[in-house]
Amino acid sequence: MFKTRGFGGALILTVVATATLLADHLGFKGSTYPVSGAPRAVVAADLDDDGKVDFASADMLSNTVTLYRGEPGPEGRATPTEWGVLPLPSGAGPFDIKAADLNRDGNNDLIVANADNNTVSIFAGGDDVPPALQATVDVGGSPRGVVAVDLNRDGQLDLAVTGANCNCLTVLRNGGGFTFAQAARITGLISFRRGSCLRERRDPHLAVTKILEEA
Repeated sequence: MFKTRGFGGALILTVVATATLLADHLGFKGSTYPVSGAPRAVVAADLDDDGKVDFASADMLSNTVTLYRGEPGPEGRATPTEWGVLPLPSGAGPFDIKAADLNRDGNNDLIVANADNNTVSIFAGGDDVPPALQATVDVGGSPRGVVAVDLNRDGQLDLAVTGANCNCLTVLRNGGGFTFAQAARITGLISFRRGSCLRERRDPHLAVTKILEEA
């Protein structure tokens, strides 16, 4: 499940064993929302361009992404409603999930790091429809975390993926149209496994940007 905790009106999401949505107040009242199985990560973002927050859970054992759509609720608050389940390849082992507009169409897309089959799955977001699978990119190294950031300053979001088995950061350059190609692999920089944020003694952002600019 996924759990969101509110503090000062902001929602903080945490993943627990099955999905609990807690109110965005300090009272921590909540409701439970089932997901497919063994969620490893959850992301909150507007995935259908309706101005309401939706939720997506990366479910490791079932190799799926569970979607909840924000629908109008009491007092103008969005109420999560089951929206569908996105299948991933058998044995994918999704470990992390992020939302970002990768093709600059104004819609958030979903990026899933699959630890067990060494890939990143990309789902395109659209107006009033669930995200649809657009690409699967091989990265190797048992990816445990992914972030989307414009590393070479061309106006398009690239992907930086942390790998547990390779102790590395793999950079995927955005070529447009949901095409991504490996531009760099930096080893020895990442001392953590999950990699949901890029923190290290050295600055991976600066290192990756330099490599991309010189490529």
